[in-house]
Amino acid sequence: MGGYRLIRGVFWAMAMGMGTVHTGCNASPAQQHPEEDRVAQFNRGIEYYEGRCPGDLTEEARFDRAYAHFQSAADQGSAPALYNLAQMCSRGQGPAKGWDKTQRQDRAFDFLTRASEQQDGASQSNLGVMYIKQKGPARDMPIQVCGQRAFDLFQASADRGYPPAHINLALAYLIGIGAAGQKTAEERLHRAREFLGLSGGWAYVQQNPPLEREVRNALIRLIAEVLQEQKRTE
Repeated sequence: MGGYRLIRGVFWAMAMGMGTVHTGCNASPAQQHPEEDRVAQFNRGIEYYEGRCPGDLTEEARFDRAYAHFQSAADQGSAPALYNLAQMCSRGQGPAKGWDKTQRQDRAFDFLTRASEQQDGASQSNLGVMYIKQKGPARDMPIQVCGQRAFDLFQASADRGYPPAHINLALAYLIGIGAAGQKTAEERLHRAREFLGLSGGWAYVQQNPPLEREVRNALIRLIAEVLQEQKRTE
């Protein structure tokens, strides 16, 4: 459980890209059903964000319009749009450019929470990281509460097959966060190795040097705990 003292310094796996384009919506606005309009708004937001839009717009203008389209799609229940709004808030893009750090974190936390309630895997994993790092409203919560909520979100995301969540669950077991902290060191090591083996987890870790260093160090510490447990039972 000592890992809680270092929890905010840990490098966690996060989804960094924007949500992908949804296809299959070619109707004019007047002909679109609500679902089609939601998809169209989302896709238009992607076009503006990536600079594939008509007109010679500045980056700031493109981000403002992308944010507006994502907001329209989110208002109609689009989880990917909520995820993208959270990403833009975290990056200080669109209207978030004029917000302070606290405002950006609070809005990102809210968007990720709403998307997580729709079982969006990327949002669940990123929201778990925000709890771990005590960002947004989590800044006022006890670290043990944040750890348990993060663990639950990582588990929910992993259950949906989201690869970064497997890495975060492995880290949670290595450090002893949330429900993982109730396991023996040997059980935690077994579970951590299990999650690192899912969805090419170790290959993903090796592509991120800070994350690889964190996982290796945590493995070394936990193996030492396992050896100590074994000595006590001899």
